[in-house]
Amino acid sequence: MTGFLTVASLVLLGLVAVGGMRLLVGPGRITRMMAAQMAGTGCAGVVLLLSATGADWIIDVAIVLALLATMAIAALWRFDSPAQDSCRGELE
Repeated sequence: MTGFLTVASLVLLGLVAVGGMRLLVGPGRITRMMAAQMAGTGCAGVVLLLSATGADWIIDVAIVLALLATMAIAALWRFDSPAQDSCRGELE
């Protein structure tokens, strides 16, 4: 069972690394924000796999990571709407 959890954690960390490359090289703000959410969700998954070791407090850390990733997407929707783009055009 420990081997499976180790392999699953490494796969998730690999996917987070690929998402991190997209975060750095992404073509636009939305792509970068989605990569940031994937990184947050992937890290929460790794932390949940670590919770199988018996430390119950780690589950709280995973919940906080998942909520932060969700709040980042909510902030993107709030501050990157088409109405905001039309207002920016008038100010520039």
